[in-house]
Amino acid sequence: MMLGASRWFCLGGMLLLVAGCYAGGEPYVEPKTSACEPLASVEAPIELGSVLGVGEAADGTVYLMDRVDLSLRVFVSRGNELVRVLVSGEGTLYDAGVETNLASFERDGVDVTLGVEAGATTRIAVGAGIVRSFEEVLASGEELTVVPDTAVEDYVLRNLPGDMEVEYVAGVETGERLVVIRPTDDWTYDDFRLFIGEPELLVERQIASVVRARDGGSTWIRFEFHGETAELSVPVTGPATMTTGTATYAVELLQPENITTLSFECLENRKPPNSPPPDGGA
Repeated sequence: MMLGASRWFCLGGMLLLVAGCYAGGEPYVEPKTSACEPLASVEAPIELGSVLGVGEAADGTVYLMDRVDLSLRVFVSRGNELVRVLVSGEGTLYDAGVETNLASFERDGVDVTLGVEAGATTRIAVGAGIVRSFEEVLASGEELTVVPDTAVEDYVLRNLPGDMEVEYVAGVETGERLVVIRPTDDWTYDDFRLFIGEPELLVERQIASVVRARDGGSTWIRFEFHGETAELSVPVTGPATMTTGTATYAVELLQPENITTLSFECLENRKPPNSPPPDGGA
């Protein structure tokens, strides 16, 4: 397909031959990027939130539950470390002035649930399986010895490993390759990152917004591309496309198995996008 609009003269290899492109009469300057490995796991720093309870099991294992932004987190001791585990399910119950928080996670390949019951006194228990009440946690496991929050001050906090997940790998009709990634765990749409360029070198572009519908995953990503706003559209049904200006190009979704062979450059001053929450429509 011929690239008829003059706004596209910066695509592909021609970008290497010019210092800038023009949009609306103003010179456009490409943002600063540098070589990077965006797929590498990076453990983020972590601090405790509102601690709901700390308990010690008979074998000396310490469990801690805290709350951050309405979400429950669980830490389990390992030597002198308190290691955050991935919570697979959580819930909070209120009954007659008693608040019960339950968080399920996997340990040694088995589902377990940590429960913290706070009323006139605090009780903590850990039990087998994914259960829905503090009594069920007690019935399937062990009540822990409640210890003060200060008991964990000498522990080193460890976060989730910070692995990255590939959302999309795609080929654009113009010849570009496109990759969208996000963290595997603990992510929001602000964490999405988009790279596009020649197959041998993909350059990160600033994302303006990410919208995902509640239809199973239809996604629209707007991003800055050579001085214009482009949009990647990946519907659940129907073909994926990339639009910039008045031109729309076909996008073919590819398998990501060879993505580790690609080279990347990351934005040096990436800003979080302005992404609304998912809704029932577009």
